[in-house]
Amino acid sequence: MNIDYTNIFSLEGKVALVTGGAGHLGGPMARGLAAHGAHVIVVGRRQDQLEAFTTIPNPIPEEAEEREPNYWARYYTGDVTDEKRFGEIMDALIEEYGQIDILINNAFNEERKPFEEITKQEWNDGVNNILTHQFTCMQRAIKEMLTQPAGGSIINISSIYGSVAVNPKTYTEVASSTPFYAAAKAGVTQLSKYAAALYASKGIRVNCISPGPFPKPPPQGDKGRPGYIVDLANQIPMKRVGKPHELVGAALFLASNASSFVTGQNIVVDGGFTAW
Repeated sequence: MNIDYTNIFSLEGKVALVTGGAGHLGGPMARGLAAHGAHVIVVGRRQDQLEAFTTIPNPIPEEAEEREPNYWARYYTGDVTDEKRFGEIMDALIEEYGQIDILINNAFNEERKPFEEITKQEWNDGVNNILTHQFTCMQRAIKEMLTQPAGGSIINISSIYGSVAVNPKTYTEVASSTPFYAAAKAGVTQLSKYAAALYASKGIRVNCISPGPFPKPPPQGDKGRPGYIVDLANQIPMKRVGKPHELVGAALFLASNASSFVTGQNIVVDGGFTAW
Protein backbone atom coordinates (compact mmCIF):
# COMPACT_ATOMS: atom_id res chain seq x y z
CA MET A 1 0.00 0.00 0.00
CA ASN A 2 1.36 3.39 -1.04
CA ILE A 3 0.67 6.04 1.57
CA ASP A 4 1.53 9.70 1.13
CA TYR A 5 2.97 10.49 4.54
CA THR A 6 3.50 14.14 3.61
CA ASN A 7 -0.25 14.71 3.93
CA ILE A 8 -0.89 12.64 7.03
CA PHE A 9 -1.96 15.70 9.04
CA SER A 10 -3.98 17.28 6.24
CA LEU A 11 -7.50 18.42 7.11
CA GLU A 12 -8.41 19.60 3.62
CA GLY A 13 -12.16 19.47 3.10
CA LYS A 14 -12.87 18.74 6.77
CA VAL A 15 -15.37 20.76 8.78
CA ALA A 16 -14.35 21.45 12.37
CA LEU A 17 -16.38 22.98 15.19
CA VAL A 18 -14.48 24.32 18.21
CA THR A 19 -16.42 25.38 21.30
CA GLY A 20 -14.78 28.14 23.29
CA GLY A 21 -12.85 28.55 20.07
CA ALA A 22 -11.72 32.12 20.63
CA GLY A 23 -10.39 31.54 24.13
CA HIS A 24 -7.03 31.02 25.79
CA LEU A 25 -6.65 27.37 24.71
CA GLY A 26 -9.37 27.06 22.08
CA GLY A 27 -7.97 29.87 19.93
CA PRO A 28 -4.64 28.25 19.04
CA MET A 29 -6.34 24.90 18.37
CA ALA A 30 -8.84 26.56 16.02
CA ARG A 31 -6.03 28.35 14.18
CA GLY A 32 -4.04 25.12 13.96
CA LEU A 33 -6.92 23.25 12.34
CA ALA A 34 -7.46 26.07 9.86
CA ALA A 35 -3.75 26.14 9.00
CA HIS A 36 -4.02 22.50 7.95
CA GLY A 37 -6.96 23.05 5.66
CA ALA A 38 -10.07 22.64 7.79
CA HIS A 39 -13.15 24.80 7.50
CA VAL A 40 -13.29 26.07 11.09
CA ILE A 41 -16.36 27.23 12.96
CA VAL A 42 -15.86 28.66 16.45
CA VAL A 43 -18.55 29.01 19.08
CA GLY A 44 -18.50 31.36 22.05
CA ARG A 45 -20.69 33.61 24.16
CA ARG A 46 -19.18 37.00 23.25
CA GLN A 47 -19.76 38.27 19.73
CA ASP A 48 -17.16 41.02 20.02
CA GLN A 49 -14.48 38.50 20.97
CA LEU A 50 -15.50 36.11 18.18
CA GLU A 51 -15.60 38.91 15.61
CA ALA A 52 -12.13 40.15 16.54
CA PHE A 53 -10.71 36.63 16.64
CA THR A 54 -11.97 35.50 13.23
CA THR A 55 -11.34 38.70 11.27
CA ILE A 56 -8.30 38.83 9.02
CA PRO A 57 -6.50 42.16 9.69
CA ASN A 58 -6.61 44.56 6.78
CA PRO A 59 -3.04 45.05 5.50
CA ILE A 60 -3.92 48.59 4.35
CA PRO A 61 -5.35 50.41 7.40
CA GLU A 62 -6.35 53.55 5.48
CA GLU A 63 -8.70 51.47 3.32
CA ALA A 64 -10.21 49.57 6.24
CA GLU A 65 -13.45 51.54 6.25
CA GLU A 66 -13.98 50.90 2.54
CA ARG A 67 -13.57 47.13 2.68
CA GLU A 68 -15.80 44.37 3.91
CA PRO A 69 -13.99 42.40 6.63
CA ASN A 70 -12.46 39.08 5.63
CA TYR A 71 -12.73 36.07 7.93
CA TRP A 72 -10.46 33.05 8.23
CA ALA A 73 -13.13 31.17 10.22
CA ARG A 74 -16.89 31.30 10.75
CA TYR A 75 -18.39 31.89 14.15
CA TYR A 76 -21.67 31.45 16.00
CA THR A 77 -22.56 33.05 19.29
CA GLY A 78 -24.14 30.89 21.91
CA ASP A 79 -23.80 29.29 25.31
CA VAL A 80 -23.03 25.60 24.75
CA THR A 81 -24.81 24.71 27.99
CA ASP A 82 -28.00 25.74 26.16
CA GLU A 83 -28.81 22.52 24.33
CA LYS A 84 -31.42 24.17 22.11
CA ARG A 85 -29.01 26.88 20.98
CA PHE A 86 -26.27 24.37 20.24
CA GLY A 87 -28.75 22.38 18.18
CA GLU A 88 -29.53 25.50 16.15
CA ILE A 89 -25.82 26.06 15.56
CA MET A 90 -25.35 22.48 14.42
CA ASP A 91 -28.36 22.72 12.11
CA ALA A 92 -26.95 25.88 10.53
CA LEU A 93 -23.53 24.27 10.13
CA ILE A 94 -24.97 21.17 8.45
CA GLU A 95 -27.15 23.28 6.17
CA GLU A 96 -24.10 25.24 4.99
CA TYR A 97 -21.41 22.54 4.86
CA GLY A 98 -23.38 19.30 4.79
CA GLN A 99 -21.12 17.60 7.33
CA ILE A 100 -19.32 17.82 10.67
CA ASP A 101 -16.00 15.98 10.74
CA ILE A 102 -14.34 17.30 13.90
CA LEU A 103 -15.70 18.53 17.21
CA ILE A 104 -13.39 19.98 19.83
CA ASN A 105 -15.28 20.26 23.11
CA ASN A 106 -13.24 22.99 24.79
CA ALA A 107 -15.67 25.49 26.35
CA PHE A 108 -16.21 25.63 30.09
CA ASN A 109 -17.11 28.12 32.78
CA GLU A 110 -16.00 27.89 36.39
CA GLU A 111 -16.85 30.11 39.34
CA ARG A 112 -14.19 29.54 41.98
CA LYS A 113 -14.99 29.43 45.69
CA PRO A 114 -13.46 27.66 48.68
CA PHE A 115 -14.59 24.03 49.03
CA GLU A 116 -16.55 24.59 52.24
CA GLU A 117 -18.53 27.51 50.77
CA ILE A 118 -19.82 25.80 47.61
CA THR A 119 -23.57 25.23 47.66
CA LYS A 120 -25.28 22.21 46.14
CA GLN A 121 -26.71 24.43 43.39
CA GLU A 122 -23.26 25.80 42.61
CA TRP A 123 -21.95 22.24 42.45
CA ASN A 124 -24.72 21.25 40.03
CA ASP A 125 -24.15 24.35 37.91
CA GLY A 126 -20.41 23.70 37.89
CA VAL A 127 -20.77 20.12 36.69
CA ASN A 128 -23.26 21.28 34.06
CA ASN A 129 -20.88 23.98 32.82
CA ILE A 130 -17.93 21.59 32.53
CA LEU A 131 -19.19 18.04 31.93
CA THR A 132 -22.87 17.93 31.00
CA HIS A 133 -22.56 20.21 28.00
CA GLN A 134 -19.73 18.07 26.62
CA PHE A 135 -22.16 15.15 26.70
CA THR A 136 -24.95 17.08 24.95
CA CYS A 137 -22.59 18.56 22.33
CA MET A 138 -21.08 15.13 21.69
CA GLN A 139 -24.53 13.59 21.42
CA ARG A 140 -25.65 16.13 18.79
CA ALA A 141 -22.45 15.78 16.77
CA ILE A 142 -22.56 11.98 16.89
CA LYS A 143 -26.08 11.98 15.46
CA GLU A 144 -24.70 13.78 12.40
CA MET A 145 -21.52 11.73 12.19
CA LEU A 146 -23.51 8.49 12.15
CA THR A 147 -25.02 9.58 8.83
CA GLN A 148 -21.62 10.25 7.26
CA PRO A 149 -19.64 7.51 5.52
CA ALA A 150 -16.38 8.85 6.97
CA GLY A 151 -17.65 9.14 10.56
CA GLY A 152 -15.75 11.78 12.48
CA SER A 153 -13.40 12.69 15.31
CA ILE A 154 -14.45 14.11 18.67
CA ILE A 155 -11.82 15.65 20.92
CA ASN A 156 -12.87 16.46 24.46
CA ILE A 157 -10.74 18.74 26.60
CA SER A 158 -10.18 17.26 30.04
CA SER A 159 -7.46 18.24 32.53
CA ILE A 160 -4.67 16.76 34.60
CA TYR A 161 -6.82 17.79 37.57
CA GLY A 162 -9.22 15.06 36.51
CA SER A 163 -6.61 12.53 37.60
CA VAL A 164 -4.33 14.28 40.12
CA ALA A 165 -5.06 16.67 42.96
CA VAL A 166 -4.30 20.37 43.08
CA ASN A 167 -1.35 21.27 45.28
CA PRO A 168 -2.91 23.89 47.60
CA LYS A 169 0.51 25.25 48.57
CA THR A 170 0.89 26.71 45.08
CA TYR A 171 -1.94 29.18 45.49
CA THR A 172 -2.29 32.06 47.90
CA GLU A 173 -6.01 32.63 47.52
CA VAL A 174 -8.78 30.39 46.11
CA ALA A 175 -7.42 27.10 44.76
CA SER A 176 -6.69 26.87 41.05
CA SER A 177 -9.71 24.66 40.48
CA THR A 178 -12.85 23.71 42.32
CA PRO A 179 -13.90 20.21 43.42
CA PHE A 180 -16.59 20.16 40.75
CA TYR A 181 -13.95 21.05 38.14
CA ALA A 182 -11.84 18.07 39.19
CA ALA A 183 -14.81 15.70 39.33
CA ALA A 184 -16.24 16.92 36.03
CA LYS A 185 -12.90 16.69 34.19
CA ALA A 186 -12.47 13.12 35.44
CA GLY A 187 -15.93 12.52 34.04
CA VAL A 188 -14.89 13.97 30.68
CA THR A 189 -12.09 11.41 30.42
CA GLN A 190 -14.37 8.49 31.26
CA LEU A 191 -17.17 9.79 29.02
CA SER A 192 -14.68 9.89 26.15
CA LYS A 193 -13.69 6.26 26.72
CA TYR A 194 -17.32 5.17 26.96
CA ALA A 195 -18.30 6.86 23.70
CA ALA A 196 -15.13 5.65 21.98
CA ALA A 197 -15.96 2.03 22.69
CA LEU A 198 -19.60 2.52 21.72
CA TYR A 199 -18.99 4.15 18.34
CA ALA A 200 -15.62 2.80 17.21
CA SER A 201 -17.25 0.36 14.78
CA LYS A 202 -19.23 3.25 13.28
CA GLY A 203 -16.13 5.16 12.24
CA ILE A 204 -16.39 7.74 15.03
CA ARG A 205 -13.28 8.24 17.12
CA VAL A 206 -13.49 9.89 20.55
CA ASN A 207 -10.41 10.97 22.46
CA CYS A 208 -9.49 13.64 24.96
CA ILE A 209 -6.61 15.94 25.75
CA SER A 210 -5.63 16.71 29.34
CA PRO A 211 -3.71 19.98 29.50
CA GLY A 212 -1.41 20.54 32.43
CA PRO A 213 -0.56 24.01 33.75
CA PHE A 214 -1.42 26.52 31.02
CA PRO A 215 -2.23 29.56 33.19
CA LYS A 216 -3.46 32.79 31.72
CA PRO A 217 -1.09 35.67 32.46
CA PRO A 218 -2.26 37.36 35.68
CA PRO A 219 -4.02 40.63 34.75
CA GLN A 220 -1.75 42.64 37.04
CA GLY A 221 1.44 40.68 37.07
CA ASP A 222 1.67 38.41 40.12
CA LYS A 223 -0.20 40.75 42.47
CA GLY A 224 -2.28 38.70 44.85
CA ARG A 225 -0.40 35.54 43.91
CA PRO A 226 3.28 36.24 44.68
CA GLY A 227 5.60 33.91 42.80
CA TYR A 228 2.66 31.91 41.47
CA ILE A 229 4.05 31.15 38.02
CA VAL A 230 7.55 30.46 39.33
CA ASP A 231 6.24 28.12 42.03
CA LEU A 232 4.05 26.32 39.53
CA ALA A 233 6.92 25.98 37.05
CA ASN A 234 9.15 24.48 39.72
CA GLN A 235 6.69 21.58 40.07
CA ILE A 236 7.08 20.68 36.40
CA PRO A 237 10.05 18.62 35.15
CA MET A 238 10.48 21.01 32.21
CA LYS A 239 10.65 23.90 34.72
CA ARG A 240 8.13 26.09 32.92
CA VAL A 241 4.40 26.37 32.35
CA GLY A 242 2.76 25.49 29.05
CA LYS A 243 2.18 27.90 26.18
CA PRO A 244 -1.27 27.63 24.54
CA HIS A 245 0.12 26.84 21.09
CA GLU A 246 1.70 23.70 22.56
CA LEU A 247 -1.72 22.01 22.58
CA VAL A 248 -2.10 22.36 18.84
CA GLY A 249 0.00 19.32 17.92
CA ALA A 250 -2.13 16.97 20.02
CA ALA A 251 -5.32 18.43 18.56
CA LEU A 252 -4.04 18.08 14.98
CA PHE A 253 -2.97 14.51 15.64
CA LEU A 254 -6.37 13.50 16.98
CA ALA A 255 -8.30 15.42 14.31
CA SER A 256 -6.38 14.00 11.36
CA ASN A 257 -5.78 10.62 9.76
CA ALA A 258 -2.46 10.51 11.62
CA SER A 259 -4.52 9.03 14.48
CA SER A 260 -6.84 6.87 12.39
CA PHE A 261 -6.33 3.86 14.73
CA VAL A 262 -6.49 5.89 17.95
CA THR A 263 -9.67 6.10 20.01
CA GLY A 264 -10.57 6.11 23.69
CA GLN A 265 -7.26 7.72 24.65
CA ASN A 266 -6.31 10.62 26.88
CA ILE A 267 -3.28 12.57 25.69
CA VAL A 268 -1.66 14.43 28.57
CA VAL A 269 0.20 17.63 27.64
CA ASP A 270 1.79 18.81 30.86
CA GLY A 271 5.56 19.14 30.56
CA GLY A 272 5.92 16.02 32.70
CA PHE A 273 3.86 17.37 35.61
CA THR A 274 2.10 14.04 36.22
CA ALA A 275 5.21 11.96 35.58
CA TRP A 276 6.36 12.23 39.18
